[in-house]
Amino acid sequence: MPTTPLRIEQQILLCQQVARLVRARLPLIGELARSVQQMAPAVSQSATSLENQVAGGQSLASALAGDSSRESQILSACIEVGERADALDRTLELWADMHLANSRSSKAMLNAMTYPLLLIIVTLLSLGFVIWKIIPEYRATYELFSYQMPLWLEAIVLVREYLGGLMGLLLGLMLLPLVFWFWRRRTLDEYRVPREPARRRRLHALASDLAGYGLAAQLPLNEVVALSTRAMHAQDSDRERACERLQHQQPIVPLSRETSIVLASLHAGLIAPQDAAVHLHAVAEHLRHHADLIASWQARWLPMMIAIVVGGLTVLTYVCLIYLPWIALLTKIVDPTESRGP
Repeated sequence: MPTTPLRIEQQILLCQQVARLVRARLPLIGELARSVQQMAPAVSQSATSLENQVAGGQSLASALAGDSSRESQILSACIEVGERADALDRTLELWADMHLANSRSSKAMLNAMTYPLLLIIVTLLSLGFVIWKIIPEYRATYELFSYQMPLWLEAIVLVREYLGGLMGLLLGLMLLPLVFWFWRRRTLDEYRVPREPARRRRLHALASDLAGYGLAAQLPLNEVVALSTRAMHAQDSDRERACERLQHQQPIVPLSRETSIVLASLHAGLIAPQDAAVHLHAVAEHLRHHADLIASWQARWLPMMIAIVVGGLTVLTYVCLIYLPWIALLTKIVDPTESRGP
C-alpha cells in the first residue's frame, strides 16, 4: 500500500487514465506511468506507485482506493462493480465525472459570490464610516438646543465605542446564508449521504448507474443492492437493511426513490433485468440533470439571498442608528411645548 493516501485530485486523474487504458485494452503495468509523464511529478509518482502495487499482487481497488476515506470507499465499490460487470472504464469515469461536476458547481458558486462579497465589504465600510462620524454629533446637537438626550439615544451613542463588535455582528448576519450553504455542503445525514441537494443527487445517480451495470452483467439482485448501497458509503448494517427492505417492497434507503422503484419492480417480476438496467441508467441521467439544475439555481439564489440580507440589515441599521435619532431631534425642535433641560 502507498505510504500516504492519494489525494482526491490524484485519484481522479489516475481513474481517468486507467479508464482510457481499459477501454483501449492496454495493460496497466508499464502503460499507466507512461501515459502521465507529461503531468505533475506527484501524479507521475502516484502512477508509478500504483503500477508497482498492482504488479506486486494488490488489487486495483486496494492500490487506488485502499485508505479508509469516504471517497475511497465509494471508489472501491465502483471498481468492484466495474470489474464484475466488465465495465471498469465506465464506472471509473462515472466516479471521476461526479467529482468533476461537484468541483465545477463549487467554482461556479465561488464566481457567483464575487459581487455579494464586494457588496458586503462596501456596505460595512460605508456603515462604519457613517456611524463613526454621525453618532458623536447627536450629543453636540442636543446640547446646542439645550435638550437632554433620552436614554435610548444615550445607548445608541455607546454603539460607537463598540463599533468593531457591531461590524462583526453585521458581517456574521450577512454571511449567514453562505455559512448555511457550506454547512449543508460539508455535512452528511444519518445514512452518510450528503445533505447538499446537488451532491446528493449526483451520488444517487452514481449508485443507480452501478446497479444498472450490475443487472446488465446478470449479478444477483441482492448483490446489486448491496453494491449500489455500498457506493452510497452505507455501513454493513445499512446494506443488510436495504436488502430486507427490498424483500418487503419498501423504499431502499439510502438509494434514491426512483432507483428503489425500479429495483422493487424487478423484484416483483414486473420488468426484466435488462429492461431494469436501461431504466436505471435513465434514472441516473435524470438525477444528474436535476443536480445540474439545482447547482445552477443555487449559484443564482445564494448571491441574491445575501444581497437581500445585506440590504435589509443596511436599512435597519440606518433607520435605528441614524434616521430615528434625527427625526426625534427635529420633532423636539418644531414642538414649542417641548421642555428643555436645565
